[in-house]
Amino acid sequence: MMGTIFTMIVKHYTGLSVHDSQCGFKLFRKEAAKKLFPKLVTEGFAFDVEILARAHKEGYRLKEIPVHWYDVSGSKLRLFTDSMRMFKDVRRIADLIK
Repeated sequence: MMGTIFTMIVKHYTGLSVHDSQCGFKLFRKEAAKKLFPKLVTEGFAFDVEILARAHKEGYRLKEIPVHWYDVSGSKLRLFTDSMRMFKDVRRIADLIK
């Protein structure tokens, strides 16, 4: 449920329409990575949202491809603290990409 709510927040604030911005597996073309990654300012869990939002704003095509994912116990996510930080980060990212 947390993931669904976060996806709705991301879409509302950034216009980014992806199913799972937090999936750890991402692939970038070399020229896109060289252009986008030096501009990143977000640290922590929400950096994925920033890189995808910047890519979308720059006109890069985003494509989600299903992968087999196996959950590993021992998450470092702190439900309340990290959720609040990620929400604040998404709002700040929305301002960054305007």
